[in-house]
Amino acid sequence: TSAGSVWNVVFPNGAQTVSSVDVRDSNASNNTVTVLGGTDSGNNNTNWLFVQTRYWVGGAGNWNQTTHWSASSGGASGSSVPGTNHVVIFDSKSGSGTCRVTTTASVKGLFISGTNKMFVLQGTNTVTVGVSGYDQEAHTYRGEGGVLTVNGSFNLTDGTFSAPSNKVMYCRGNFTHTAGIFSNNSGTISFSGTTVMSDAVADPFNNITISGSLTAPETLNLVSNFANSGTFDANGGIVYFRSNTTVSGTSTTAFNHVSIGGTLTAPATAMAVTGMWTNNGTFVHNGGRVQFNGTTEISGTRTTALNHVFINGSLTGPGTMPVIVAGGWTNNGAYDPNGGTVVFTNVTVMGGASTSRFNNVVISGSLTAPAGVM
Repeated sequence: TSAGSVWNVVFPNGAQTVSSVDVRDSNASNNTVTVLGGTDSGNNNTNWLFVQTRYWVGGAGNWNQTTHWSASSGGASGSSVPGTNHVVIFDSKSGSGTCRVTTTASVKGLFISGTNKMFVLQGTNTVTVGVSGYDQEAHTYRGEGGVLTVNGSFNLTDGTFSAPSNKVMYCRGNFTHTAGIFSNNSGTISFSGTTVMSDAVADPFNNITISGSLTAPETLNLVSNFANSGTFDANGGIVYFRSNTTVSGTSTTAFNHVSIGGTLTAPATAMAVTGMWTNNGTFVHNGGRVQFNGTTEISGTRTTALNHVFINGSLTGPGTMPVIVAGGWTNNGAYDPNGGTVVFTNVTVMGGASTSRFNNVVISGSLTAPAGVM
């Protein structure tokens, strides 16, 4: 087209990243295009984001050495150590070996790809990745003993990523894991922004804290604690509690499907379930209440002992083993005993707008029936 005449480009699959292009008079009408090492000709481009780059070159070395930084892929070394306006790139021309982060690092983006064997080791240093996000297609990143913050999206499509051990990784954008290995180590992943998770591999998480909003993937595996003081969207998925987990936080967490394989300790206030409840481990009610807000059937190989029970949807008992209730029973939905037994072990007062129909009832504490019918 002639100079000044705008041409449109459409990327239907979301935001894109390209490199080494010269763009003039273009409108990327529906998604942002990040350009690495390109040229903004004419300054008349819309939704094109031109960023400064720093490429790692020369194989093994330390992060703060200018002899390992170049302005272009495989180019001459001697460029400044990357700062907050730079996207850092490890690619097929970076060489092989270990890049050791030896100081606090703050960059706009961090992209790891290529065919050579590279290790990026964070040490005990703080690393902050800005709005251009983290993208790993190969190699190994180890968070070790530092704090890692990713303010943009996190994408792992291959290679091995190990989050910091006994420290925190802050994830403030979307989290996508399609291939490769994600290891949470013994640290904590803190979702402190707006995050939608897409995790086809479903490697286990250690500790999760939520202070922003988190939309869960189809499958979420937990081996330690879950603290929710923000917003958790179960998204129709399942959470597997595989080891020892305590649910806490100032927000009431609403899970969809729950599967207990280790020990799950509920919050002392309330938690909610809208899908299936499978208990093959140990559930500790912690004096709180469980709200059954959807269509739930209790199953599994272990007896579920609840404190306060609130039924707002429909709840079906396990049939083959008892349900133990130590606190109140409030039924505003529908309860199907499924031929099983409910054991009231402490002080229970029954209430709610719906009639509860039981099969077998065992009272070893005290049970106050509703004023109407049961």
